[in-house]
Amino acid sequence: MENSRTNYALGVGSVIAVFVALLPNAAFGQPAPEPSPPEAAAAPSPNPGAAEAAPTPPPEPRMPPAPPAPPAPPAVPPQEIPLGTAPKGPVAPAFAPTIPNIDYGGRLRVGVRFQNPSSPNSLGDVAQTVSADLYASGQIQKMWKWLISITTDNYGGAAGNPSTVPLGLLDAMATFAPLPEIQLSVGRMLVMADRYSPSGPWGLDQWFYPGFYVGTPPAVPKGGPAGRDVGATLWGAPLGGHVKYYLGAYQLQDPTLAPLYSGRLQVSLLSQEPHWFHRTTYYGDRDLVSIGVGGQLQKNGSVMMMPPAMAGMMAPASLLDNYREVNVDLIVEKRLGDSGAISVEGAYYNFHGTYQPWNWSAVGSIAYNSPVLPGIGKLRPSFRFQQAQARQTTAAGDSLDPTRVYDAQLTYVVMHWFAHVMLTYRHYDTVFASPSMAAPMVAPAHTTGNMVVIGVQLWDP
Repeated sequence: MENSRTNYALGVGSVIAVFVALLPNAAFGQPAPEPSPPEAAAAPSPNPGAAEAAPTPPPEPRMPPAPPAPPAPPAVPPQEIPLGTAPKGPVAPAFAPTIPNIDYGGRLRVGVRFQNPSSPNSLGDVAQTVSADLYASGQIQKMWKWLISITTDNYGGAAGNPSTVPLGLLDAMATFAPLPEIQLSVGRMLVMADRYSPSGPWGLDQWFYPGFYVGTPPAVPKGGPAGRDVGATLWGAPLGGHVKYYLGAYQLQDPTLAPLYSGRLQVSLLSQEPHWFHRTTYYGDRDLVSIGVGGQLQKNGSVMMMPPAMAGMMAPASLLDNYREVNVDLIVEKRLGDSGAISVEGAYYNFHGTYQPWNWSAVGSIAYNSPVLPGIGKLRPSFRFQQAQARQTTAAGDSLDPTRVYDAQLTYVVMHWFAHVMLTYRHYDTVFASPSMAAPMVAPAHTTGNMVVIGVQLWDP
């Protein structure tokens, strides 16, 4: 009976103790602590002595909390390219490059020309030219590459041009490149012969491509439209691009023609030029001394087309002779510290073949590239002189006067070749008699003219 009362009193006391423990927390709005699990020793043991003698097991070791992950570095915003400069190296792709891959872009030239077509020495009329390319290139496997491009082929600026814009294939070439020193390209491509061929109009300093004069055939190495032809080119860039060579056979689309063989060897000192394309100026970004020699050969490649046959008569055969051409060129670009850079270039061409329109031609230019001007970019004044000697003579055997062309230009360089604006003044004095006609009794009159061109070039870098 006493034991029952004792147990009853202990039970009531336990309830009161729990109530008292909870009451202060509830009164002050604090959550009550969760009751601890009963200890193992509180459980009744069949052998109390053994339980008391057993040592208490040590608590399980707790692993220290893992350190917090370091914060991610802040995203670096793309750096704006300052005016007058170009990206340093290739533009980073939006995603990791893989193979196969594809790169694509476009380029555009728009020029406004001031010249009166009925009075070429006057600037009293206006015309516009548009030239645009779309291109894509890629790599299928480590050693296999490709390039495709289309062009408007310098649309506009001549009498009778419609408002529609024609498109044509410019490049379509596949390249096998086991080594940088040995590469083989096949398809429709540039005919490599001189310094200006791998540059094209897009990588030039001047607005006008050299060797093209008003009312005459071009005084440049042989090639098809836009300097392209169907063929194959073995080329490479030993010593990291300090040496570069091209050796190709072209005009293979017509089996009745003998192949046009064309080649070039180039040595670039101070800076490397390892790619298929290159520039004629680097706008003061590097020092360069480039020396090149090139040549062409084609059996029966010097042709004079005869006038069409009269009614009831057979057409006369074209007159043929072997064609040869050799050329040399030199480009020097030197940085002047904080004072900008200076560029000098020159090239000479010699043509062989009875029916070639020119004996020789030459070009020379000088340019100064200013340092970056705050908020403006760079300014580049330049001057270029060209001269060519026609092959045909008068009936008395006298040589014609040489053709001369002068170009003075100021370029506002926003981003090198990729974005710039040009103001060009050109004066030309052309003397030429058609080689398909009999030698004139006297030298033809000079054709002179003046023109001013304002042009803009934009190019996806």
